[in-house]
Amino acid sequence: MFTDSAAHVMLVIDRSGSMYGTPISNAKNAASLFVDYMEPDDMAGVVSFSTSARYDHHLTTLTNDNKSSIKDKIGKISASGNTAIGSGLRYGLNDLLAYGDSSTPQAIVLLSDGLQNSGEHPNKVIPDITDNKIKVYTVGLGSNADEGLLGDIATKTGGKYYYSPTENQLQNIYNDIVGEVTGLTPIKDLTFNMVKGDHTFIAYKTDSTMKKAIASVFWPGSNVDLVLHKPDGSIVDPSEAESDPDIEYIASSTYKIYKVSNPELGEWTMELTATDMPTGGEDVSVTVRAESTLSMSLSTDKDQYIQGESVKITSGISNGETKITTADVKSNITLPDSSINHLTLYDDGSHGDGGAKDGIYANFFDNTSLKGDYTVDATATGSLSDGSQFNRIEDSSFKIIQGTNSILLLPDNLSIEGKTGEKITKNITVSTSQALTSVAITPTSLQSENGDIIDTSNIKVNPAAVNVSSGVPETILVTINIPESATSGNYTGKINAIGTNGSDSCTIHLHVTDDNVTDTVPVANFTSSATSGKAPLKVKFTDTSTGSPTSWFWNFGDGSKSFHQNPSHKYSKAGIYTVNLTVKNDIGRNTVTKTEYINVITKPVANFTSSATSGKAPLKVKFTDTSTGTPAAWKWDFGDGSKSFHQNPTHKYSNAGVYNVSLKVKNAAGSNTVTKTNYIKVITKPVASFTSNVTSGKAPLKVTFTDTSTGIPAKWKWSFGDGTISREQNPEHQYLQGGSYKVTLTVSNAAGGNTITKTNYIKVTTNTRPGIYSENK
Repeated sequence: MFTDSAAHVMLVIDRSGSMYGTPISNAKNAASLFVDYMEPDDMAGVVSFSTSARYDHHLTTLTNDNKSSIKDKIGKISASGNTAIGSGLRYGLNDLLAYGDSSTPQAIVLLSDGLQNSGEHPNKVIPDITDNKIKVYTVGLGSNADEGLLGDIATKTGGKYYYSPTENQLQNIYNDIVGEVTGLTPIKDLTFNMVKGDHTFIAYKTDSTMKKAIASVFWPGSNVDLVLHKPDGSIVDPSEAESDPDIEYIASSTYKIYKVSNPELGEWTMELTATDMPTGGEDVSVTVRAESTLSMSLSTDKDQYIQGESVKITSGISNGETKITTADVKSNITLPDSSINHLTLYDDGSHGDGGAKDGIYANFFDNTSLKGDYTVDATATGSLSDGSQFNRIEDSSFKIIQGTNSILLLPDNLSIEGKTGEKITKNITVSTSQALTSVAITPTSLQSENGDIIDTSNIKVNPAAVNVSSGVPETILVTINIPESATSGNYTGKINAIGTNGSDSCTIHLHVTDDNVTDTVPVANFTSSATSGKAPLKVKFTDTSTGSPTSWFWNFGDGSKSFHQNPSHKYSKAGIYTVNLTVKNDIGRNTVTKTEYINVITKPVANFTSSATSGKAPLKVKFTDTSTGTPAAWKWDFGDGSKSFHQNPTHKYSNAGVYNVSLKVKNAAGSNTVTKTNYIKVITKPVASFTSNVTSGKAPLKVTFTDTSTGIPAKWKWSFGDGTISREQNPEHQYLQGGSYKVTLTVSNAAGGNTITKTNYIKVTTNTRPGIYSENK
């Protein structure tokens, strides 16, 4: 992330033929949004590429006039031709070197939807980019993007790779990248569905560390009006921005932005009105970023872990040189199956954060049995020394892979019964398959199903670190002091053992009883008017708890909460939401959690991949649905008269041919179809055949040969009878001497080859000896 200085950025945009239509239109909108987000001290330029690259606008300082000029050039980009990714990178690098300042952080933002197939290969450009310490942020658009190459470019240059399944996500991605390269701090980031006439209020807080706050709304098309409300209730609209030097208003056909310098402290509100929307609405994104001295980081100790290994998640929060030690940091971890786990990060010295009150918050995430990609998003809230409230968000990611774990902690589970005030000791053992390794032993807090916590100050392990050698287990003494104030119930926590090549954990199940409790603790339960439907979905929740609760706390799973007994809630964004209700009376409290309880859907977007797109008959193809929007029904047309209603069917093509494949997906919100033309090519052994535009004439005689072979050949070899050959499909050849010439064509593909020879096929005469021919061997 670039901070404390201007940013110099080259936007490199793919304008190859596959970008034609909506993709290039949305790519241009996203690039314009990027330029509008940047500040007058920044510099930006634009390169586009197809079969070759070109400079659309050289790197320049972003005055208002220059911004308009750059956006005008972006608007004139059109799509055609091949894909020269390397040339685009080379042009972007050259412009930064020619017009930028090497002492200023520099970056390239590259978008492509296809495979490198023209010009210089990116691998030849990357060393020059890294030598000049330039980061490249890459965006892969659609299923045909070369994700391996784009990811490699980003990794080798210290940038970041983003995947956009459709062009509708491009503005969100470019908005995230501009935050990365300019150092703007994210305050609010959410996406939700709006239909025509919807009226929505989004609140965010400014604090004394902010020099500027930038509130934006963007959408794929249609229109959304944005009005900004100050903390005192007064309204900021475009007319006020014209007269106030501290307020800048920017609008386009797909986004609107307010930039407020030296914002008033307190709660600001964005008022959104959907004035023009398609039937069923569309997703609208809201972001708030700030130029601030208060920063937040979020990371994991590694990028990749093996299954079962604990992941340490760490966040640092500081205001300039001052560490923030009193924040409340909550994180959500999204697993490969799209389920969400919640984890609180602590600055208490007992959760892997190093030391108490040092501004470093951490905790261990242990639910790592699934292989795949995990995402982490964290929110930090708190108060500054002047009393102003702050809110910061950050995200990170990590991968879980299959591997061999060298650490073993036994037993896997430890069940303990105890009473309030009691001290309990238990032994566990740690062992390793390595010759010698150092293992850290760390307890986590014990938490009850009601949210009560026995923190790590009451849990001791001895020793806290141990050297373990193969075949020699070491004993660890675990001591738990159950506080007098502990609430009765079932508590769960872990003892983690973490080594250099793996980790393991022992789960503690502690049942705490209090003999003084004689009255009834309530038991939480609820019903709802609906559990599924299309966005926006309004749900009426009804409390059915027993035990006479006196207070209620609902968490609807989308960040919203309620303290009413029987609340109504509107889910605006598609997703699967877990709902929990905590009820309480003077005796105690109880929580019920209904996982993936509310399913809110939008119209799906069809897409698919396949195990193969070509091969010889019979060809067996496995099709995989990659549609978004939670479809409930699928209809496949394989192009050969066969159909399927399975989500991921397998189909056998028996006859040679080129087939279109279409997939129609449907749910309660609507349907969508994608058709991939000439997608499956089934081949048999080809049969060679050809024609020519002429078969006789005077030397020099120019002849154009046309391949008319059947069976979809992949390779051609021509012998023209005069000692020359060609491997083109439809070559042109000139006969210089008189004579009769034999022409031979050999065609082949993966299924085999075939040859045809036409004797005395081309007859060439000369002025000196007309009418005399001889077969050329």
